[in-house]
Amino acid sequence: MSDHRWKNQQYNFDNLGRALLTLFVLALKDGWIPRMYNDIDAVSVEMQPIKNYNEATLIYFISFILIVRFFLLNMFAEEARNKVKHAKKIERQQRLIRELPYYTRFPLWRKCLHDVYISKYFDLIITAIIILNVVTMSLEYYSMPSDLDKVLEYLFKLLKIATGVRALLDTVVHSLPQIGNLGLLFFLFFFIFTTLGVELFGKLECSEEQLCSGLNKHAHFKNFGMTLLTLFRIATGDN
Repeated sequence: MSDHRWKNQQYNFDNLGRALLTLFVLALKDGWIPRMYNDIDAVSVEMQPIKNYNEATLIYFISFILIVRFFLLNMFAEEARNKVKHAKKIERQQRLIRELPYYTRFPLWRKCLHDVYISKYFDLIITAIIILNVVTMSLEYYSMPSDLDKVLEYLFKLLKIATGVRALLDTVVHSLPQIGNLGLLFFLFFFIFTTLGVELFGKLECSEEQLCSGLNKHAHFKNFGMTLLTLFRIATGDN
């Protein structure tokens, strides 16, 4: 007789921990169809699976997907969204009660200018000016005529009037420190989990008898660099 051994499914209900992990994966709808059919075909311990042996299992899986995935999780997300929406609404109402809009104290001519400034067409005009600025900058070349140089100089002076562009650039420049701090925070988390990954899974050996689902030469935990890349792939939702 050949030396054959029964191999258990990666996700099963053998114990409470495995069952919770299996249900968590099912709640994410990550390949739940094959797992459902595996349990439908299951007979008993160390017995050959039989196709559609226990069709009643289908009711369990469908009920779990409908109740947990589509009802409970969506209800939780909707409730959280409503709480945030209600809190923002209350805050906005309180702010309106405390003070009137700043432009109500403006004279008529200033209100007209304010209406022009907050108009969506004003943003379109600013965008067109930015595009024109890029085009004029690209017109410069080595040994160009002096007349063209003067024309471009006048255009640049006109573009300096667009204070909205300068305000946008100032906002970007002032937000760079916060972006840098956020990037350092992300790198710190990646560094911590990369170190843990190398320590915990660096000596994990994969073979035909002991398969490692999802791990290959492009995704493993044997060194710091590949572990960091693997965690980045996981963070982006790459399967």
